[in-house]
Amino acid sequence: MDYEAELAIVIGRRVRNITPAASPRYILGYTTAQDISDRTVQSSESQWCRAKSFDTFTPLAAVHRTKIDPNDLTIQLFQNGQLRQNSNTAQLIFNCSSSSVSFPRT
Repeated sequence: MDYEAELAIVIGRRVRNITPAASPRYILGYTTAQDISDRTVQSSESQWCRAKSFDTFTPLAAVHRTKIDPNDLTIQLFQNGQLRQNSNTAQLIFNCSSSSVSFPRT
């Protein structure tokens, strides 16, 4: 098993076919997520879907925050009291601004 601390965007209502500029109206808040992967399964298959989708593999925090800057948050992961991951959302490849957040168009 492998783990990564992540920022999760909580969508507050059903949404479909919107522009990136409209997406902030649908964001209820932000919370922490744990991205858990079974690397053995992942390396044995060409798709990552099964390795990341077992029950309990994406636990979320019980609360969400609304009045924060999602583009400047410390993300840390501790395992048995030891710091394993320490970063900031400012270092993400894609930020959470309205110009980059998008929803799949189906």
